[in-house]
Amino acid sequence: MTEKEREAVEEQREKDLEKAFDAILKDARSGKKLKEVRKEAVIHGFTRAYQQKHYEDILTVAKHLHKKIIENSSEINDFIEIARLKRM
Repeated sequence: MTEKEREAVEEQREKDLEKAFDAILKDARSGKKLKEVRKEAVIHGFTRAYQQKHYEDILTVAKHLHKKIIENSSEINDFIEIARLKRM
């Protein structure tokens, strides 16, 4: 695989993760309980939201995530805790 091909694959992966997180955020905003999500998409979306200072997006998704998802991922839990602190 050439460097150009790797970059194209990575770019497509980023787009897929953003699309998946946008769908998760949309579902959370509509009040749906999120039981099955792509963990990688949640972390990617939380990273993007944090960089853009969209802490409410993190908290909106967190409110609707199944507790097991949060408990089993220290990275997701860290984003949620930071967003809570930054919002204050």
